[in-house]
Amino acid sequence: MDMRRFAALALALAAFGCTGAGEEGLPPAGYVTLELTGPRKGTDRIEAWSREGAVILDVYSESGIGRADISPGPQGWPSGLVFRLHLKGLESFSVKFGEFHLDSSVLSRAPYGQLCEFQGRKGPDGTTRITEASSYWMSAVMVTEEGASRKIPLEEGYFEVTVPRAVLASGPDMLRVQWIDFYR
Repeated sequence: MDMRRFAALALALAAFGCTGAGEEGLPPAGYVTLELTGPRKGTDRIEAWSREGAVILDVYSESGIGRADISPGPQGWPSGLVFRLHLKGLESFSVKFGEFHLDSSVLSRAPYGQLCEFQGRKGPDGTTRITEASSYWMSAVMVTEEGASRKIPLEEGYFEVTVPRAVLASGPDMLRVQWIDFYR
């Protein structure tokens, strides 16, 4: 990545409460613009970095509820977009793109299964539950530190959510992502 692209991303991220940190030596590879837009955006932060062409966004949300808008840069979307949500639970992580909406959640009871729904033109209420076989399956995995307990509420670790490549390939102008740790 050339330094101009890195500097442009770092400035865009800093302007919206985000940093281009992460692991040393791994600056963000894709140029995306982020804007925290949720009601508690003052207490949320996002750190961006890259690995093998994918942008990885570490999301820290003190309240557990937040929202961000993400737009592609001049060269389009990166090859992958991964969120690491440092939350105690993941009742909902949604991605809205155009008239479509994806939502993933990790159940709060063992064995902590995952649900994923696609909302658009299908189904009687517009919602269709999808499986891992779908190109729109949005994986949500609980990642814990070695030796840490793998249970909710998650004390050490994060939820890793991968935006499906089919979403990025559809070329949306913007993605609106929203996260909720537990419904209140």
